[in-house]
This record gives sequence, C-alpha cells and structure tokens, in this order.
Amino acid sequence: LTINNSSTGDTAAVACDSLIWHGNSYTTTGTQLATMTNTAGCDSTVTLYLTINNSSTGDTAAVACDSIIWHGNSYTTTGIQLATMTNIAGCDSIVTLHLTINKSSTGDTTAVACDSLIWHGNSYTTTGTHLATMTNTAGCDSTVTLHLTINNSNTGDTTAVACDSLIWHGNSYTTTGTQLATMTNAAGCDSTVTLHLTINNSIETTVTDTAEDSYTWHGNTYTNSGTYQWQGTTNDGCDSTVTLLLVINNVGIEVINGSGISVMVYPNPTTGWITIDADDVLSVEVFDQAGRKVATYEQTNRVYLGGLASGNYMLKIHLQRGQSVQRVILK
Repeated sequence: LTINNSSTGDTAAVACDSLIWHGNSYTTTGTQLATMTNTAGCDSTVTLYLTINNSSTGDTAAVACDSIIWHGNSYTTTGIQLATMTNIAGCDSIVTLHLTINKSSTGDTTAVACDSLIWHGNSYTTTGTHLATMTNTAGCDSTVTLHLTINNSNTGDTTAVACDSLIWHGNSYTTTGTQLATMTNAAGCDSTVTLHLTINNSIETTVTDTAEDSYTWHGNTYTNSGTYQWQGTTNDGCDSTVTLLLVINNVGIEVINGSGISVMVYPNPTTGWITIDADDVLSVEVFDQAGRKVATYEQTNRVYLGGLASGNYMLKIHLQRGQSVQRVILK
C-alpha cells in the first residue's frame, strides 16, 4: 500500500483592480480557496490572501496662453490630453486634461507726430521703435511695436519796417507792435513766427506862402500864384507829398498865363467883404494859414470873411479858363 498525502498552502497577493488566480478573476480584497491536484495525485487546497487596490481616474480643465507644461509634457494646441501615473496605492491613475490654448498676439503700428506722442499712457518725444505689452481679448499678452517718427515744431523771429501798412501772412497791420503768425512747416507741424513790426507813416500836408514876383521851392522857381506839389521821402523812407498854396503878389493883380485873364482882389487888407474882379468865377475856396479849408462860395464874385478870426487867408479862385490863388489879410 502506498499512501500519498494531500497538501495545503497559503499565498498572499496584492493586485490592482483584479487578479486572475487559478483560472478565476477576483476583483475584491479577501481570502480565496483553490483546490488542485498535487504532484502525488492528491487534492491540494491553497488559501489566497488577496488585496485588491483600485486604479483611479481624474478630469481637469486648464486654459493657457500659447503652451502649457503638464506632467512633463508641453502642449501647444487646444484638445483633450491623457496622462498615466501611479496613485498612492501603487496602481495606474489616468488623468484627462481638457485643455484650451489661447494665443498671444503681436502687432505693428506706425505713427507720425509733432513734438510728442502719448501712446498707451507713455509720452514719447524721439523718433524710434517702442514696445507696449497689453492683454488681448483672450486674456493673453499682446505685444505691439510702434514705429514712431517725431517731427518738431519750430519758431522764428523776423523784423520788418513798412510805410503805413504791411500785409503779412494774409493779414494787414497798420500799427507798430509785435505780431504772431502760426503756419505749418515742411514737416507738417505748427510753426510760430513772431514779427517785430515798425510802421512809419507817409506824410501829406499843405502849406501856404506868399512872395513878391517869384518864389523858389525845392529847386523850382514860380512866378505865378497857384497850387504846386512836391513829392519826396521822409527821414523814415516813406512817401511825402507837400502841397503849396502860393500867392505871387504883383500889386494885387494876377494875370493867368496864356489866357489873357487878369484877377484882382480888393480891398486887401479887409474887415469882412472881398470883391473878386474877374469874369466867370465858378467857385472860391478859402484856406487858413494851416492849409485847412474854412469856407467855399459858388458862382459869386463877393466873399465874406467877417466870421473868421483875424489873420492871413488864401483864396483859391476857380475860373472857367484857369484858377488863381490870392493872399488876403483879414483885420
């Protein structure tokens, strides 16, 4: 007789999620029994002390600009990414990343300004390239490059001297003083020019004088009463016109050259009334010693001076064939 002995055994196992043992799948922690035939052909009972640890999963969402480093890998596009790692139980853990990648942006802009430019809160006064970083609508950095040209305004001073008036940049000035004009320079910027202006005045005046037989004035000799003009330049370089009311006394009688007409004024001196002995008197103008016209008479040979102050007066007598200037004295 041969007696073969059955056998028993103990084993311990740790597995993740499940264990296949002797053809059976186990998914929970516990004690399991298996019966098999040993080498002697007898039943052998084995006890399994089984520990089942569970794998884990996870979901996470992320938003990044341009790229993200996640579990050692770099991702640059929007999408779903998976990562496998070992949890604290020693089992695989699969994490799903729902990733959104937003893009940073860049831009170029060109600007031309006069003197300075305020750009994104900063003031720039020189030509050059400048950078500004801001956040775009996706929440990412946006870098804008400014290619800036600064043109400068300018100022200037000029001095001018003119007679009576000056037209300067479309405006007429008639008084001495400082004037400003604003224009655009070749760079397109405001240019302020200051004009230091001196206005000198032309002169127009009338003088009266009498002489016996002849009168020399500014190089010319006059032998007849009349109105004469001299035009010259003042000390300031402006035109000067002087009108001379001249009376040549020839015993109270004046013969108008080439006309055969004689003119006589009497009484002279007078206390009021003056008689003009001449034909065809059209009008008589009375001037005082300052050359101011003080009275005019039309179509008459009689002139009354009684309402005027005593002194010397000039009568400018207009005839159909000429004119005569006579000096009279009012007592």
